[in-house]
Amino acid sequence: MYLARYEAVEGGSIVQGVVRVVGEPVGDTMVSLWREQVRGLAAMGNALTPTGMSLRLSIHPDQPTERVLAVACPSEREVALTRWLAAFTRLERSGTARVETLRAAESHRLNEILIGKLPPRHARIADPGPLLAAGETWLTTPWRLRERLNDLARQALLAGHALNYVVHFATVDLDPETLRTARRNLLRLERVPGMPSGLLADQRARVDHFSRSCLTVDEYLAVADTVGAWEWLTEVVRGIWKPSASELRWSILPEIRTTNPDEEEALVTGMPVELLFGPETSPAPAQKIGRCAEPEAFCDLLGWISPDPQPAKLEVLDVQDAHTKPLRPAEAEPYFGSASYAFVSYSRCDAERIAPILDQLASHGVRVWYDSGIPGGVEWDAYIEERLEHCSVLLLFLSKAAAASRYVSREVKYADARGKILVPILLESADPPQGLRWILGPIQMIDAREPDLVLQMEQAIRCATRTN
Repeated sequence: MYLARYEAVEGGSIVQGVVRVVGEPVGDTMVSLWREQVRGLAAMGNALTPTGMSLRLSIHPDQPTERVLAVACPSEREVALTRWLAAFTRLERSGTARVETLRAAESHRLNEILIGKLPPRHARIADPGPLLAAGETWLTTPWRLRERLNDLARQALLAGHALNYVVHFATVDLDPETLRTARRNLLRLERVPGMPSGLLADQRARVDHFSRSCLTVDEYLAVADTVGAWEWLTEVVRGIWKPSASELRWSILPEIRTTNPDEEEALVTGMPVELLFGPETSPAPAQKIGRCAEPEAFCDLLGWISPDPQPAKLEVLDVQDAHTKPLRPAEAEPYFGSASYAFVSYSRCDAERIAPILDQLASHGVRVWYDSGIPGGVEWDAYIEERLEHCSVLLLFLSKAAAASRYVSREVKYADARGKILVPILLESADPPQGLRWILGPIQMIDAREPDLVLQMEQAIRCATRTN
């Protein structure tokens, strides 16, 4: 087995091995066997006590899920590392997984395996640092991607986006001073007037979790460099955390930022930033608590099974709220004047498909409004209602994603209740969701595959304008 060798920042040498697992088990019996094998492998890894690990999950709508695990440890544990990585062949017992390690003669393939399928746009959740609650009292941010991985993967599979989730684990010793600082901070939090009880309980749980942790975690996301992919990722990441943020009365949502040069090198080499650049990159106490993890976190992620997107039941996260930067689906400017216009109801997942249609309508002199350029600070729902109130017609771009979106459903119901003319455009084979069938059932839909699509839409819109 091939092991790469590096000089450690703090002296000594490090060896790194890589294993790739392609595919996942199918069926309850095979899944149970898979997870049993993963627990055994994780226990072997805990005994090895690696210096750092990188686990990449490649989630693709048309390809099997792929895992790439890179493990680094001191060179004196080389034999134990080789045995551990070789033991991953046990996962092939689940029937559908294929396990690959590098042979000694294949050193040239190391980079191919580490970054071969990693899309070009790399992101991290922006950590705003310790949020001050009052005076010197701070709050630890709760944004952990691994806690929302199922939601994120479902959205990617349904939207047809290839998504990579990369997590780096670095082994650390418990820092008693950080723990004491955190506990003193908790005492101050308890005395802050009006501190929500749920938020206080969340902060207590995170400090308790830190007291049992021996790992720090860095999480990354990567998406293709295609139109709308970055905006989709930003909206979905914020959207999947919104319910818990509201429950905790958390005043902010996470921001996505591009990776910096140090993080890019960490992704390319499959090593945590601390391992590459030394302890000076270690975070402050609040970030240490936010980034900590127990060994079970690695076991859970290694044994993770990609979810069934269930498009008929899944609610697509269009995330149309005041905290979200809206996606701009077209070059044509949305109309904000007082003349008649068409309101565009669509799913964010379909932005790339509808963009050329809206641009063609605009070039024919048809005025359309879609949710871009909404003034900051306004209440989103109220503003959407206002634009629906004054439109002449609602253009509904219907797809599986749109049929699953509660925001699209609300817009259609509101427009129908206000007597607006509805013009549904069928982007793909999709049944209207329950609750809209009786509204859309009697209406003739326009097939987006028709060569005269734009002409049909223009005629319907102008007819609606004359009617109103």
